[in-house]
Amino acid sequence: MLEKAADYIDYVSEHTYCYPDFKFDPEAQRFVDASSDPLQFRTRRMANRIGEAFDAWQKYVEKMPSLKEKNIKFIFDEWGCRYRSPTGQRFRRPAGMVTPLSYALFMHEMFRHSDMVGASCPTGGLGTVLIDRTGKAVGFSADGLMMKIMANHFSNALPVAVSGNSPQQPVSGTAFVDIPTSPVGSPTYPLDVVAALSSDRKTFILSVVNPTEDGHEFAPQINGVKLRSSGKLWQIAAPSVNAANEPDKEPVVKINEIPQTSLPERVQVPPISVSVYEFEIENA
Repeated sequence: MLEKAADYIDYVSEHTYCYPDFKFDPEAQRFVDASSDPLQFRTRRMANRIGEAFDAWQKYVEKMPSLKEKNIKFIFDEWGCRYRSPTGQRFRRPAGMVTPLSYALFMHEMFRHSDMVGASCPTGGLGTVLIDRTGKAVGFSADGLMMKIMANHFSNALPVAVSGNSPQQPVSGTAFVDIPTSPVGSPTYPLDVVAALSSDRKTFILSVVNPTEDGHEFAPQINGVKLRSSGKLWQIAAPSVNAANEPDKEPVVKINEIPQTSLPERVQVPPISVSVYEFEIENA
């Protein structure tokens, strides 16, 4: 199709799903249980699916170099996590932080490749982001809060390169089935970091996902711009991996806004968290 009709294609539509608790076994030729994997690997499987799509695209470009000039983009018009029994039976997605963290890592990966993504839409619509099961209460689920924090800060933002000295570790699976040929994410394992400038280039944005059950720290070095001393942190830090917001109850997963006097020399990152920092640029 790409060879014969690329001149008539603007977007490639992809439905992109992952199984956090399964990996594909090439010898058995089926998905097998991986629920005992560490949280940072289970939550990475969603981002791996988008990484695999970009890997596949590069293979097409190698075979058909003329695709480089076509500016064809992806539209991920269905994406999400799926949960099944070892026999393949579907069951209701469990509440907790596996899916929200998976979505945060997935959106990080989309942002890194924003030059290749025309649009995206998670599966489930409002049922994914809102709580409304009883008719008595409506609020944001942890999934919805994760999408809100990313949309609020990264819409129309401009990606900035991130380097580090801790390469992402490979997640078990099979290349071009459920993993890319090399690990996705920033070289800041086990954390995942994206950075950006606002569309007017006046604000520096830093997002840090900690998909583990332990606290971590990192030493940021910002090059090329000087940041003003005061800023703000928006943070989702769940009390446990099973934490979930429920109707008629005070939310246990929320976005906290925390003033910052500076970007610390060593940033402390709580477990099971997403932290988005914003600082105005002094020399913008």
